[in-house]
Order: sequence, then C-alpha cells, then structure tokens
Amino acid sequence: MKTNKHLIISGIIFTIILFLWPIFMAISQPQGNDEEQFKWILDHLTIYKLQFFFALLLGPSIIYLMFSQLDKYSHNDKIVLRIGFVFITGYFVLNSIAYASQIIILPKLIEADFIDQATVWYFNSSTSVTYFIDQMGYCFWGIGAIILFIRFLKERGIIKYLSLIYTVSGILSIIAFFGLIIDNELMNSMTLYSGLVLIPIGIMTLIWGLKENRKK
Repeated sequence: MKTNKHLIISGIIFTIILFLWPIFMAISQPQGNDEEQFKWILDHLTIYKLQFFFALLLGPSIIYLMFSQLDKYSHNDKIVLRIGFVFITGYFVLNSIAYASQIIILPKLIEADFIDQATVWYFNSSTSVTYFIDQMGYCFWGIGAIILFIRFLKERGIIKYLSLIYTVSGILSIIAFFGLIIDNELMNSMTLYSGLVLIPIGIMTLIWGLKENRKK
C-alpha cells in the first residue's frame, strides 16, 4: 500500500480504539476496598477484560500511526532512528505486559482467592507492580516519541503540529514516571494529560492522508 493509505488507515484505527477504550473504562470502575473491587471484577469479568483489551490494542495502533507518519520523510540519521525504535519497542513490551496481566493473570489470582498476590498485580492500585510497569512503558514511549519527532518541529504543515503534540505528551509521560518514583501525586497525574494531548492525532493523520491523496 502507498504511504498515504497507511496514514488514512492508521488514523482511523487509532481514533476508533481511542474512542472505545474510555467508554469501557468508564463503565468498568469497581468501588470499595480491594476485596469488594475484586468481587465486582469477577461479577463483571467480560466488561473488565474488554477495557484492557482495547488498552492492549492502543500500543500497536499508535506505533502503526507513528511509523506511517515517519514513512513520509527520509531518515538521514539512522542511529537516532534506531534509538527511538528501541524505546518504542520497550514501551510496547512493557504496556503489553501491564494490560495483558489484567486479562489473564489478575482474574486467575482472584478466582484462586490469592488476594495479596492479586493486589500486587491490580492495575487500579498505584502501588502495584502492574501500574509501575505501565508508567515505565509510557516513559519509554515519551523518550522514543521525542527522539523520533522533535526534528520535525522545524517543518511546515501537519507534521509540525503532530510533532509538537508528541513532544508535549512525551515530556508529560516522563514527568509522570518520575512523579511515581518520588511519590509525587501531582507529577504522576501528568500521565492523564499526556494521554489527553494525543486525542487529536488520529484525526489529524487521517486528514493528512486524505489531503495527500487529493494532490495526486
């Protein structure tokens, strides 16, 4: 397929996933203490798993989106490109572990009544292993996104604004991870804003691809 088609397809896929994920996340938030939340999860297991299924798809969809955007430009500095890819790959691995654990590991621990072990893997706990892995993954993504896109800030057109969004989101992700390390709740909350900043990139990429097609 031509690069423009990849822009259109990746923009559509990312936008759909980004639209569905918050919906399932909003309707699958258990309340109460850990045991009460675990009981709710078992009673609503399908809904709980669906939110993390869409979260799991978010990684490959944004990577496809980023690669489609990068493919429009020549890569003169191969070393920088490879370093960026290493961090993006690290993000994909770490976040896949974090989200897949909620679909596979956590329910099994709850069903076996291993409450202490389940608490360690419970994503909604900011002290859990899963949450730490997830935040580290986004830190890796932030570093990779900055490395790959900061050079496009001097360009014109949509790529400039996309690169600005990636850079801001990346910085916020890094701040959020350091906030988790030093136990600063305000800094750690930046992970939310890092995600919110990315909301328009799917539509922007779709528009970019459509405009490029019209030029031909």
